[in-house]
Amino acid sequence: MIYAKRVRSPLKGGVDVELGPKTVLVGPNGAGKTAVLQALKLGTRGYVDDQEGKDGVATTAAIARLFPEGADLKSEVDMSDGKHFEWASKPRGKGYTKPKVTSKERPYPVSYPFQDAKTLMSGDQKKIRSWLEQKAGGALSDEDLMDLLPPAQKEEGKKALAHLNERSPVELANSLKAEARNLRAGATRKEKTIDSLVEGIPLPLSDSEAETLRERKAELWAQATAPDIVSPEQHEALRQSIVKLVEVLTDTESRIEELPPEEEGSEETADLATKGHALAKAHLEQLGHDVCYVCLRKDADIQSAFNRWAGVLTQLEGTSSRVRLQAQYEKGKAEAEGLAARYKAAKVVDSGPVTEEHSAVSSRLSAHDNNKRLWRQSEGLRMEVASDRSVADTYTSLARTWGDSGHALLLQRKTDFEAKVSKWLQEGEQFAVDLEAGRIGLLCGDVIHTSLSGAEMARVLLAVLSAERDESSSTPSILEPDDRGWDPDTLASVMTALTDSPDQVILMSTVVPARTPEGWRIIEV
Repeated sequence: MIYAKRVRSPLKGGVDVELGPKTVLVGPNGAGKTAVLQALKLGTRGYVDDQEGKDGVATTAAIARLFPEGADLKSEVDMSDGKHFEWASKPRGKGYTKPKVTSKERPYPVSYPFQDAKTLMSGDQKKIRSWLEQKAGGALSDEDLMDLLPPAQKEEGKKALAHLNERSPVELANSLKAEARNLRAGATRKEKTIDSLVEGIPLPLSDSEAETLRERKAELWAQATAPDIVSPEQHEALRQSIVKLVEVLTDTESRIEELPPEEEGSEETADLATKGHALAKAHLEQLGHDVCYVCLRKDADIQSAFNRWAGVLTQLEGTSSRVRLQAQYEKGKAEAEGLAARYKAAKVVDSGPVTEEHSAVSSRLSAHDNNKRLWRQSEGLRMEVASDRSVADTYTSLARTWGDSGHALLLQRKTDFEAKVSKWLQEGEQFAVDLEAGRIGLLCGDVIHTSLSGAEMARVLLAVLSAERDESSSTPSILEPDDRGWDPDTLASVMTALTDSPDQVILMSTVVPARTPEGWRIIEV
């Protein structure tokens, strides 16, 4: 066993103690017994307990108040294997330097499980039960848990273990029951959602009914949009267009008759007159009207030539207008004939009923699609409900199997654990576990006495921690219950029971034990 052999520190006026594997610190209240443990924890873990009513205080400023003014802030611990632990800090400005030794720089961790166990036993019942089951060996491997199931449940059991952390059969069963309750509650909520989702919603049409409506919709659309089908209003509008066009053609025909007819060669004459007119105009503008710039004759009458060409163009203008109007007339006549043909060939149908029926069919199909979507959604939810209830039933069945089998196995292991712990109690005491209540106690006849006094709880926890300690562990463990007002005989009996404990044990007492078992060191403080 590796244990704390010596602890030195100026804390609370000075500590320098040689410890043994099993030690009792004896002295009146206020003599400095607690200071030994505080210096021990400060040196090995970097914190102290019970500083101003708090546990695990690691703030240097708070720790410094345990030291006399001007003393070095320091605590050293020598281990039985030669390893040295040291915590040290110095004032700097308004604060303190960083402690000399950090957790990474310590030779190895040193555990103090007693205070953790005492804190746990005063806490949540579920955590206590889980801790006790773990101590009793209630946590199983996945393979052992699967062996508890019949072949028909193994596949579902494997799925359940994949998403649950518990490995105690009893706790696993409780978690499965809780999940089953949650699944059933969720299924009930989904069923209410389904009811509200489809309340008042008709069932969707059958596939054949929906297809018939789609075909009818296509027929109605074809009727409403066919190129040879017009409404009475459209047919009347077409007739009015034809009447107006005929009126325009009649007026154009009258204007054509008033214009001179086109003569042979009129196009060549018009071209020649246009060029002559332009040539005379340019002559007048550039050279004047006295001299012909072609023959240089001075008495040439260029103005008269310009006027003659202008007259020819005026005469030809009527012929040109006739040709243009005639072309417009022919185009308008062809358009009128086309409209007349459309008017005669048109199938006049009142499209109002067709449009109304098309709109009604479209609305019905749209409602069908919406109803189908809602019913499909509700069907999906119903499948989820069925799946959730099926999984809940599976979880309940698994919980029953694991709960029953695991409980029987746990009871067996609990009995073994109780016997193992009882070996570390004083003669005549028998340790007992009440798993249902999540309590530990001492057996009095056939009744488990769980309302333990402070001294009894300390004895029981010391026994539990000694029993579950792995002797092959290389991590030092120190059990240091606080002073519980031991009487000399009880203290001697506890010391005798813990003589072979694999942990270092440091007891505090205001009285000397009635006898000192072999291997124990008594230090009067």
